[in-house]
Amino acid sequence: MSSEELAGLEKLQDYVNSFVPARCVNRAGDPILDAKGNERAEKRLIVVP
Repeated sequence: MSSEELAGLEKLQDYVNSFVPARCVNRAGDPILDAKGNERAEKRLIVVP
């Protein structure tokens, strides 16, 4: 990769790493809890067509 491509990749990685985890909810909108009773959160997915 060229230095320009590496710089672009680093910028993209920084952007993706800045995403805040999403709350997991069921269809009714209630939070999903783990085995310890803590609210679950997961990384957000990026949908690319």
